[in-house]
Order: sequence, then C-alpha cells, then structure tokens
Amino acid sequence: MRARRLSWRDPARISWIDESSGVSVLKEYFAPVKGAVLLRDGSGVAIVEPDDAGGKGDVAILNADGAERFRIGVPVRDGLSVIGFDQLYYVGVELTAVVSFVGRDFAYVIDPETGRFTRSYETR
Repeated sequence: MRARRLSWRDPARISWIDESSGVSVLKEYFAPVKGAVLLRDGSGVAIVEPDDAGGKGDVAILNADGAERFRIGVPVRDGLSVIGFDQLYYVGVELTAVVSFVGRDFAYVIDPETGRFTRSYETR
C-alpha cells in the first residue's frame, strides 16, 4: 500500500489516494486538525488530530487505506504542564511532532513503524 497526493484544503478534512486500490481516503474531524504529512515511505499518513473534550488531541498514524496503525498520546514531562501536540513535519528523515508545554516546546521524533518516540529535544 502507498499513499499519495495528500490534500488538506478544508481545515477539518484530510484526503489522500490509496495507490493500491486507486480509492480516495477521507478523514473528517469535528474541528481543524493541527498537522498532516504523508509518511516518507508512502505507507500512510500522520495526523495531529484536533483537541478532544479533554483538551488534548493525539497523533494518529494511518495506513494508506485509512486503517489506524498507531495512536500516540501526548507525552508527559516532570514538572511541566502540557498544552498538547502543536505541529507535525519531517526534519530531514525524522518524523517530528512538536509538543507545547507551558513556557516551553519540545520536539519528539516518532518512529512510524513502532509508534514510539525515539528521542526528544527542546525547540524554539
């Protein structure tokens, strides 16, 4: 499976083409998403979902056909109040999610094969 042609024209709707079936996959949300990227290997997409009723949205990694591969919750750092995921993009070859905490932001590198953080660092 390969995903291609990510479209994010409407802030609450993201679509892409599943190359194996030729079908357009659409994900609709109740509020604007915060970020979306095609995975570097084309196997799917990563989306920073809108904040839920509890206040924090997840990062969803989806396969090209739209099936959920992983759901990644907001990390916790001792002594810092978390605001939530803010952005999602590639830094070189690393899928990176920015998490906002009160007074600081941290970048978390995500392994899209395992759904785990591989490292983090403070960013500005």
